[in-house]
Amino acid sequence: MTYNTIDDYILSQDEFIRPVLQQVRDRILSVEPTLQQKLAWGMPSFALVKGKKSKYVMHFAANKHHLGLYVGALSEIPFADDIIANHATTKAAIQMPYDSIDFDLVERLTKYKLDLAKAGIESK
Repeated sequence: MTYNTIDDYILSQDEFIRPVLQQVRDRILSVEPTLQQKLAWGMPSFALVKGKKSKYVMHFAANKHHLGLYVGALSEIPFADDIIANHATTKAAIQMPYDSIDFDLVERLTKYKLDLAKAGIESK
């Protein structure tokens, strides 16, 4: 399915997931309210815009049983060991069951990725 906005994306999800997705969105924006919100790769994405360039900071996607946070290479994140110890992960994603979303981690990851983007550091 194709969505036009993040709001459309959230509204298209199961009713019990919608508040979780909205809270994830709110927590990302609480770190930097000026992040550009758009859909990229079919999921809500947030980017830091500097002039004509933008750098993605965070993406998330609703899956059947979990939320996927797409943060780039986990191996580059200094606190990755804590993430891996407490969550299912892939090389570039963190999976959190809807009933146990770590909203503080969402903020921490957003801040870390935002700091990299502001410093002009490319992350994978």
